[in-house]
Amino acid sequence: MKSIAGFSLLLLSCLVSCKKDTLAPIRLTKVETHTTDPLYAAQLFNDSELIVVGGDRFLRSVILWSKDSGFNFQLAATANIPKAVYGVAKGLNNCIWAMAFDAKLVKSFDRVHWDYLQINNWQPYKKVLPIKSNLLIAIGGVSFDQGIISAIDSNGNILNNFLYNFECNDLKDLGDGMLLVAGYGVFMKSIDYGHTWETQSIKNDNFKSICALNENEYFTCGYNGSIYHTIDGGNRWECLRNGNALQEKSYRLLAIYFANSRKGYAVGEGGIVLYTADGGHNWKPIADFPNTTFRFISPCANGDLLIGGDYGALYRMQQF
Repeated sequence: MKSIAGFSLLLLSCLVSCKKDTLAPIRLTKVETHTTDPLYAAQLFNDSELIVVGGDRFLRSVILWSKDSGFNFQLAATANIPKAVYGVAKGLNNCIWAMAFDAKLVKSFDRVHWDYLQINNWQPYKKVLPIKSNLLIAIGGVSFDQGIISAIDSNGNILNNFLYNFECNDLKDLGDGMLLVAGYGVFMKSIDYGHTWETQSIKNDNFKSICALNENEYFTCGYNGSIYHTIDGGNRWECLRNGNALQEKSYRLLAIYFANSRKGYAVGEGGIVLYTADGGHNWKPIADFPNTTFRFISPCANGDLLIGGDYGALYRMQQF
Protein backbone atom coordinates (compact mmCIF):
# COMPACT_ATOMS: atom_id res chain seq x y z
CA MET A 1 0.00 0.00 0.00
CA LYS A 2 2.87 2.32 0.91
CA SER A 3 4.60 1.60 -2.40
CA ILE A 4 1.41 2.46 -4.36
CA ALA A 5 1.05 5.72 -2.43
CA GLY A 6 4.71 6.52 -3.03
CA PHE A 7 4.38 5.84 -6.76
CA SER A 8 1.28 8.04 -6.97
CA LEU A 9 3.10 10.86 -5.20
CA LEU A 10 6.06 10.53 -7.59
CA LEU A 11 3.75 10.55 -10.62
CA LEU A 12 1.94 13.66 -9.34
CA SER A 13 5.28 15.35 -8.71
CA CYS A 14 6.40 14.59 -12.27
CA LEU A 15 3.16 15.94 -13.73
CA VAL A 16 3.47 19.18 -11.73
CA SER A 17 7.11 19.51 -12.77
CA CYS A 18 6.28 18.95 -16.46
CA LYS A 19 3.51 21.55 -16.31
CA LYS A 20 5.88 24.01 -14.67
CA ASP A 21 8.40 23.54 -17.50
CA THR A 22 5.77 24.26 -20.17
CA LEU A 23 5.12 27.84 -21.31
CA ALA A 24 1.73 29.30 -22.06
CA PRO A 25 1.68 30.98 -25.50
CA ILE A 26 1.05 34.69 -25.87
CA ARG A 27 -1.93 35.56 -28.08
CA LEU A 28 -2.10 32.30 -30.02
CA THR A 29 -4.65 32.24 -32.86
CA LYS A 30 -5.49 29.66 -35.51
CA VAL A 31 -5.38 31.08 -39.05
CA GLU A 32 -7.84 29.89 -41.71
CA THR A 33 -5.95 28.35 -44.64
CA HIS A 34 -8.81 26.92 -46.79
CA THR A 35 -6.88 23.65 -47.19
CA THR A 36 -6.05 20.37 -45.44
CA ASP A 37 -2.87 19.83 -47.45
CA PRO A 38 0.58 20.20 -45.81
CA LEU A 39 2.14 23.66 -45.67
CA TYR A 40 5.90 23.78 -46.18
CA ALA A 41 7.21 27.34 -46.09
CA ALA A 42 6.37 31.03 -45.71
CA GLN A 43 7.97 34.22 -46.99
CA LEU A 44 7.40 37.80 -45.85
CA PHE A 45 7.73 40.24 -48.77
CA ASN A 46 6.93 43.62 -47.27
CA ASP A 47 4.95 45.14 -44.41
CA SER A 48 1.67 43.80 -45.75
CA GLU A 49 2.31 40.83 -48.05
CA LEU A 50 3.09 37.28 -47.01
CA ILE A 51 3.09 34.02 -49.01
CA VAL A 52 2.64 30.46 -47.64
CA VAL A 53 3.17 27.44 -49.92
CA GLY A 54 2.33 23.75 -49.75
CA GLY A 55 0.11 21.12 -51.34
CA ASP A 56 -0.19 17.41 -52.05
CA ARG A 57 3.14 16.20 -53.43
CA PHE A 58 1.70 14.34 -56.42
CA LEU A 59 -1.66 16.03 -57.00
CA ARG A 60 -1.85 19.78 -56.42
CA SER A 61 -0.21 22.95 -55.18
CA VAL A 62 -1.36 25.35 -52.49
CA ILE A 63 -0.28 29.00 -52.47
CA LEU A 64 -1.77 31.29 -49.84
CA TRP A 65 -1.50 35.06 -50.22
CA SER A 66 -2.01 37.54 -47.39
CA LYS A 67 -2.36 41.27 -47.94
CA ASP A 68 -2.70 42.13 -44.24
CA SER A 69 0.59 40.80 -42.83
CA GLY A 70 -0.64 37.26 -42.28
CA PHE A 71 -3.90 37.73 -40.38
CA ASN A 72 -6.00 36.54 -43.32
CA PHE A 73 -5.11 34.50 -46.40
CA GLN A 74 -6.70 33.81 -49.75
CA LEU A 75 -5.98 30.88 -52.04
CA ALA A 76 -4.12 31.79 -55.23
CA ALA A 77 -5.25 30.15 -58.47
CA THR A 78 -2.72 27.35 -59.10
CA ALA A 79 -4.67 24.71 -61.04
CA ASN A 80 -1.92 24.75 -63.67
CA ILE A 81 0.70 23.65 -61.09
CA PRO A 82 -0.18 19.99 -60.38
CA LYS A 83 2.40 19.32 -57.63
CA ALA A 84 3.13 20.55 -54.09
CA VAL A 85 5.18 23.73 -53.75
CA TYR A 86 8.06 23.71 -51.23
CA GLY A 87 10.43 26.65 -50.80
CA VAL A 88 9.42 30.22 -51.68
CA ALA A 89 11.65 33.30 -52.02
CA LYS A 90 11.64 36.95 -53.03
CA GLY A 91 13.46 37.92 -56.22
CA LEU A 92 14.20 41.08 -58.19
CA ASN A 93 11.57 43.16 -59.98
CA ASN A 94 8.82 42.06 -57.59
CA CYS A 95 9.15 38.45 -58.75
CA ILE A 96 8.35 35.56 -56.42
CA TRP A 97 10.19 32.29 -56.99
CA ALA A 98 9.23 28.88 -55.62
CA MET A 99 10.01 25.22 -56.23
CA ALA A 100 7.39 22.52 -56.78
CA PHE A 101 7.79 18.74 -56.80
CA ASP A 102 9.24 17.15 -59.97
CA ALA A 103 11.60 20.10 -60.62
CA LYS A 104 8.96 22.69 -61.42
CA LEU A 105 10.37 26.22 -61.06
CA VAL A 106 7.44 28.44 -60.10
CA LYS A 107 7.27 32.22 -60.51
CA SER A 108 4.82 35.09 -60.22
CA PHE A 109 5.04 38.86 -60.65
CA ASP A 110 1.59 39.81 -59.36
CA ARG A 111 0.72 37.13 -56.73
CA VAL A 112 -2.35 36.29 -58.85
CA HIS A 113 -0.90 34.52 -61.88
CA TRP A 114 1.49 31.65 -61.16
CA ASP A 115 3.37 29.72 -63.83
CA TYR A 116 6.14 27.18 -63.87
CA LEU A 117 9.15 26.22 -65.95
CA GLN A 118 9.98 22.52 -66.12
CA ILE A 119 13.64 21.90 -65.29
CA ASN A 120 14.64 19.10 -67.61
CA ASN A 121 16.60 16.95 -65.14
CA TRP A 122 13.46 16.17 -63.05
CA GLN A 123 15.48 16.17 -59.84
CA PRO A 124 13.69 16.23 -56.42
CA TYR A 125 14.38 19.91 -55.66
CA LYS A 126 13.00 21.39 -52.44
CA LYS A 127 14.26 24.97 -52.20
CA VAL A 128 15.25 27.73 -54.60
CA LEU A 129 16.82 31.16 -54.03
CA PRO A 130 17.49 33.99 -56.50
CA ILE A 131 21.11 35.04 -56.03
CA LYS A 132 21.69 37.45 -58.93
CA SER A 133 19.50 38.90 -61.68
CA ASN A 134 19.83 35.77 -63.80
CA LEU A 135 21.09 33.20 -61.30
CA LEU A 136 19.12 30.95 -58.96
CA ILE A 137 20.41 28.19 -56.67
CA ALA A 138 18.20 25.13 -56.16
CA ILE A 139 18.76 22.27 -53.71
CA GLY A 140 17.13 18.93 -52.97
CA GLY A 141 17.59 15.20 -52.77
CA VAL A 142 16.32 12.03 -51.12
CA SER A 143 17.48 11.05 -47.63
CA PHE A 144 21.00 9.52 -47.65
CA ASP A 145 20.49 8.29 -51.22
CA GLN A 146 21.09 11.37 -53.33
CA GLY A 147 21.39 15.14 -53.21
CA ILE A 148 21.83 18.01 -55.60
CA ILE A 149 22.79 21.69 -55.73
CA SER A 150 22.13 23.36 -59.07
CA ALA A 151 22.78 26.77 -60.55
CA ILE A 152 19.82 27.69 -62.81
CA ASP A 153 19.08 30.74 -64.94
CA SER A 154 15.73 32.55 -64.88
CA ASN A 155 14.52 30.51 -67.84
CA GLY A 156 15.02 27.23 -65.99
CA ASN A 157 18.21 26.23 -67.81
CA ILE A 158 20.78 24.35 -65.73
CA LEU A 159 24.15 26.10 -65.57
CA ASN A 160 25.93 23.80 -63.14
CA ASN A 161 25.25 20.75 -60.93
CA PHE A 162 26.82 19.31 -57.78
CA LEU A 163 25.69 15.75 -57.03
CA TYR A 164 25.96 14.19 -53.56
CA ASN A 165 24.97 11.02 -51.72
CA PHE A 166 22.96 12.99 -49.15
CA GLU A 167 19.85 15.13 -49.26
CA CYS A 168 20.15 18.93 -49.12
CA ASN A 169 17.34 20.35 -46.98
CA ASP A 170 17.74 24.09 -46.45
CA LEU A 171 19.45 26.99 -48.23
CA LYS A 172 20.28 30.48 -46.98
CA ASP A 173 21.78 33.48 -48.78
CA LEU A 174 24.03 35.61 -46.54
CA GLY A 175 24.83 38.13 -49.30
CA ASP A 176 28.03 38.92 -51.21
CA GLY A 177 28.19 35.40 -52.64
CA MET A 178 27.99 33.59 -49.28
CA LEU A 179 25.54 30.66 -49.16
CA LEU A 180 24.72 27.99 -46.57
CA VAL A 181 23.25 24.52 -47.10
CA ALA A 182 22.02 22.15 -44.37
CA GLY A 183 21.73 18.49 -45.31
CA TYR A 184 21.64 14.87 -44.23
CA GLY A 185 24.66 14.64 -41.90
CA VAL A 186 26.38 17.71 -43.36
CA PHE A 187 26.49 21.50 -43.28
CA MET A 188 28.16 23.34 -46.18
CA LYS A 189 29.20 26.89 -47.05
CA SER A 190 30.05 28.66 -50.29
CA ILE A 191 31.75 32.05 -50.55
CA ASP A 192 31.64 32.30 -54.37
CA TYR A 193 27.94 32.18 -55.31
CA GLY A 194 27.84 28.38 -55.19
CA HIS A 195 30.75 27.66 -57.54
CA THR A 196 32.52 25.71 -54.77
CA TRP A 197 31.31 24.27 -51.45
CA GLU A 198 33.18 23.59 -48.21
CA THR A 199 31.90 21.06 -45.66
CA GLN A 200 31.86 22.37 -42.09
CA SER A 201 32.61 20.42 -38.93
CA ILE A 202 29.16 19.47 -37.58
CA LYS A 203 27.62 16.05 -38.29
CA ASN A 204 25.59 13.16 -36.79
CA ASP A 205 22.13 14.56 -37.55
CA ASN A 206 19.90 15.21 -40.54
CA PHE A 207 20.12 19.01 -40.53
CA LYS A 208 16.78 20.45 -41.62
CA SER A 209 16.81 24.21 -41.09
CA ILE A 210 19.08 27.26 -40.87
CA CYS A 211 18.53 30.60 -39.17
CA ALA A 212 21.20 33.20 -39.97
CA LEU A 213 21.33 36.40 -37.92
CA ASN A 214 24.22 37.77 -39.98
CA GLU A 215 27.15 36.48 -42.04
CA ASN A 216 28.94 35.20 -38.93
CA GLU A 217 26.22 34.01 -36.55
CA TYR A 218 23.77 31.27 -37.43
CA PHE A 219 21.91 28.31 -35.95
CA THR A 220 20.85 24.96 -37.37
CA CYS A 221 18.66 22.14 -36.09
CA GLY A 222 18.48 18.44 -36.99
CA TYR A 223 15.70 15.91 -37.26
CA ASN A 224 17.07 13.95 -34.28
CA GLY A 225 16.85 17.07 -32.11
CA SER A 226 20.38 18.47 -32.30
CA ILE A 227 20.91 22.25 -32.32
CA TYR A 228 24.20 23.94 -33.22
CA HIS A 229 25.39 27.56 -33.14
CA THR A 230 28.34 29.48 -34.59
CA ILE A 231 29.44 33.08 -34.15
CA ASP A 232 32.45 33.05 -36.47
CA GLY A 233 31.02 31.96 -39.80
CA GLY A 234 31.25 28.25 -39.06
CA ASN A 235 34.93 27.98 -38.15
CA ARG A 236 33.86 26.77 -34.72
CA TRP A 237 30.50 25.34 -33.71
CA GLU A 238 28.89 24.97 -30.29
CA CYS A 239 26.56 22.02 -29.75
CA LEU A 240 23.66 23.57 -27.84
CA ARG A 241 21.64 20.37 -27.83
CA ASN A 242 22.83 16.85 -28.69
CA GLY A 243 19.83 15.04 -30.12
CA ASN A 244 21.65 11.70 -29.87
CA ALA A 245 22.29 11.99 -26.11
CA LEU A 246 20.22 9.54 -24.07
CA GLN A 247 19.59 12.09 -21.30
CA GLU A 248 17.97 14.55 -23.73
CA LYS A 249 14.24 14.43 -24.40
CA SER A 250 13.52 13.07 -27.88
CA TYR A 251 12.41 15.74 -30.39
CA ARG A 252 12.03 15.52 -34.17
CA LEU A 253 12.92 19.06 -35.25
CA LEU A 254 12.18 20.48 -38.70
CA ALA A 255 12.63 24.26 -38.41
CA ILE A 256 14.41 26.84 -36.28
CA TYR A 257 14.12 30.62 -35.91
CA PHE A 258 16.01 33.09 -33.71
CA ALA A 259 14.86 36.68 -33.28
CA ASN A 260 18.26 37.56 -31.83
CA SER A 261 21.21 35.80 -30.21
CA ARG A 262 19.18 34.95 -27.10
CA LYS A 263 15.57 34.34 -28.07
CA GLY A 264 14.79 31.43 -30.37
CA TYR A 265 12.14 28.92 -31.39
CA ALA A 266 12.16 25.42 -32.89
CA VAL A 267 9.29 23.31 -34.23
CA GLY A 268 8.79 19.76 -35.43
CA GLU A 269 6.78 16.58 -35.24
CA GLY A 270 4.20 15.79 -32.57
CA GLY A 271 3.06 19.40 -32.25
CA ILE A 272 6.33 20.42 -30.62
CA VAL A 273 7.06 24.15 -30.40
CA LEU A 274 10.09 25.05 -28.26
CA TYR A 275 11.40 28.35 -26.88
CA THR A 276 14.78 29.42 -25.51
CA ALA A 277 15.67 32.68 -23.78
CA ASP A 278 19.37 31.91 -23.25
CA GLY A 279 20.72 31.40 -26.75
CA GLY A 280 19.66 27.78 -27.06
CA HIS A 281 21.22 26.22 -23.97
CA ASN A 282 17.83 25.49 -22.42
CA TRP A 283 14.51 24.91 -24.20
CA LYS A 284 10.93 24.82 -22.96
CA PRO A 285 7.88 23.51 -24.85
CA ILE A 286 5.02 25.90 -25.54
CA ALA A 287 1.56 24.54 -24.73
CA ASP A 288 -1.76 24.57 -26.62
CA PHE A 289 -0.53 23.50 -30.06
CA PRO A 290 -2.23 20.49 -31.70
CA ASN A 291 -0.43 17.16 -32.09
CA THR A 292 0.55 17.64 -35.73
CA THR A 293 3.80 18.09 -37.65
CA PHE A 294 4.99 21.69 -37.88
CA ARG A 295 7.31 22.29 -40.84
CA PHE A 296 8.16 26.00 -40.67
CA ILE A 297 8.30 29.01 -38.43
CA SER A 298 8.40 32.47 -40.00
CA PRO A 299 8.20 36.09 -38.74
CA CYS A 300 5.42 38.51 -39.65
CA ALA A 301 5.94 42.23 -40.18
CA ASN A 302 4.90 43.12 -36.61
CA GLY A 303 7.18 40.46 -35.07
CA ASP A 304 4.53 37.79 -34.55
CA LEU A 305 5.42 34.28 -35.68
CA LEU A 306 3.61 32.07 -38.19
CA ILE A 307 3.92 28.36 -37.43
CA GLY A 308 2.59 25.96 -40.06
CA GLY A 309 2.57 22.35 -41.15
CA ASP A 310 0.44 19.32 -41.92
CA TYR A 311 -3.33 19.26 -42.49
CA GLY A 312 -3.28 22.95 -43.37
CA ALA A 313 -2.33 23.89 -39.80
CA LEU A 314 -1.28 27.54 -39.46
CA TYR A 315 -0.99 29.44 -36.18
CA ARG A 316 -0.03 32.99 -35.34
CA MET A 317 1.70 33.67 -32.02
CA GLN A 318 3.13 36.73 -30.34
CA GLN A 319 6.80 36.32 -29.47
CA PHE A 320 7.91 36.13 -25.85
